[in-house]
Amino acid sequence: MMPPAKFRKGTDTAVNSEGFCPNSQDPKALGRVLVLGAGAVGLSFAGKISEVCEVYVVCRERHSAAIKKRGLFMEGVWGERRVTGMAVFSSFAELSAAIAAKEAGYKQCGSCDTGGTCGNAERFGFDYIFITSKSSDTWDICREYSSLFAGAVLVSLQNGIGNEEILQSYAAEINAVAQNPADRLHAGGNVSLHAPCAVFGATITTNFRSPADGCVMVMSESEPLKIGVYPSNLTADAGSLRRLSEIVSLIRQSGIKVESAESIRSAIWEKSLLNIAVNPLTALFQTRVGSVSDENLRAVIAGIIAETFEVIAAEGVEIRWKSAGEYLDYLFTYLVPSFSAVYTSMCQDLAYGRHSEIDSINGAVVRLGGIHGIKTPYNESICRLIRFIDGKNDAKKKESR
Repeated sequence: MMPPAKFRKGTDTAVNSEGFCPNSQDPKALGRVLVLGAGAVGLSFAGKISEVCEVYVVCRERHSAAIKKRGLFMEGVWGERRVTGMAVFSSFAELSAAIAAKEAGYKQCGSCDTGGTCGNAERFGFDYIFITSKSSDTWDICREYSSLFAGAVLVSLQNGIGNEEILQSYAAEINAVAQNPADRLHAGGNVSLHAPCAVFGATITTNFRSPADGCVMVMSESEPLKIGVYPSNLTADAGSLRRLSEIVSLIRQSGIKVESAESIRSAIWEKSLLNIAVNPLTALFQTRVGSVSDENLRAVIAGIIAETFEVIAAEGVEIRWKSAGEYLDYLFTYLVPSFSAVYTSMCQDLAYGRHSEIDSINGAVVRLGGIHGIKTPYNESICRLIRFIDGKNDAKKKESR
């Protein structure tokens, strides 16, 4: 697909022909960020922060090809521009090859007489790695890219409950290897000891779209991006809090509204309430968010939210609304009107035959309810209905192969 007409100016030129950002000439001066599983959210975020740090992106091949050729076109509340200062890849193999070439350049450093053992010969690594994929892809992304995680802060910028726990399992394994010289040797010495691998959570309540390959639109921004050490800044070590301060400062410099969340776990549940209440119903009926104001759907949402509040309380998570009724008032007087014209991501996923994120949204409520002995019939029914459609879509994909 071509970019919107307003962006078709001048002749297409190759972007990032060497596979690395122009900023990478001075890698110590700026933060180095990798964005994995970048769709509309990840590409928008990457494009916005690319002006203040080194940014590397792994996205679908169709987006990668378009961005390499013309740059990333952005429009909406985050500004209108053509972004060319990112390194863009479509696979782990492509990114790994570029990193290997970069590291080979370090070893051939001619700026000193130490035979390539100066500071420039260090392993290429990332300061922050943002996972922006669908929750259903988190395990696969971690398995494929975990060799790049050492020494980085892993940040889940995703929908749903449970992504941070997956990242924590990989961080714990990486940190254990970093502490064991024998394991380090077995791993080929490719483990950074400069800082432990840490896990942050992040939420963003913003309406993103990708109208064409290599193009993104940021339609609205309801609340600041919230980021914090998972599960809580109160239990974090000094090193993690310092790195949190640095990434908040970096994001703020890019112009994105951002704030540090003392309890990111609470912020994740607060954001998830909207997805739990609205996404599956808009997906089932292929309708905009505003349609859930209908009194019939309101009654279903009330049941979904009542169960969810019981689970939140059992999990020991404190959120800003003290009762399900208080949240429902906020939902229907502020959030639904704010997003009334929006088609949710789950609605779009089912429409295009993609697998939904239901298991990490309403499915998480059912799973945790089972652990705590809480009955969740509304959420379980919603999950079964969405999984039925997922199954039909999966069957169509198999038939088309």
